[in-house]
Amino acid sequence: MFIWEQAVKRLAYWASIDRDDVSISVNISVKDVYYIDLFETFTSLVEKYRVDPKRLKLEITESIFMTEKERQIDIINSLKEYGFLIEIDDFGSGYSSLNMLKEVPADILKMDMAFLSMDKNASKGRKIINTIITLAKALGMFVIIEGVENKEQLYYLSGTGADYL
Repeated sequence: MFIWEQAVKRLAYWASIDRDDVSISVNISVKDVYYIDLFETFTSLVEKYRVDPKRLKLEITESIFMTEKERQIDIINSLKEYGFLIEIDDFGSGYSSLNMLKEVPADILKMDMAFLSMDKNASKGRKIINTIITLAKALGMFVIIEGVENKEQLYYLSGTGADYL
């Protein structure tokens, strides 16, 4: 919670120097969902520091939905309705589910770098990247690809339609 407050303080500072174009993403862990009233915590922070909730992006991973999925979706929906942008983080690592894209009201899909490995399956990885980007775009999501490490990856990914690399 300390880090979340520091992020909101930084956003408030940036707003005070006319940098309302900058946002910060913060992670929400599985434990946070169970032990903290996320709605109360995040709404209180943005109200306390007078920050537009769209500037504090909330990153969730698929593991949050392993239990009590409906409860977690209700929490995410309430945060989204308040104005926060929801990011699905590390999509593609572990056991990614396309069903999650259907059920979770997320705004941004952050793809894991796992698909970028340049091994014997690179061709399949590129096809998967293209398909996921096309699907996310059809669902109205922004796409961020994490883990771009070299010029070859940058060159390839620049033409995929991802919003950020």
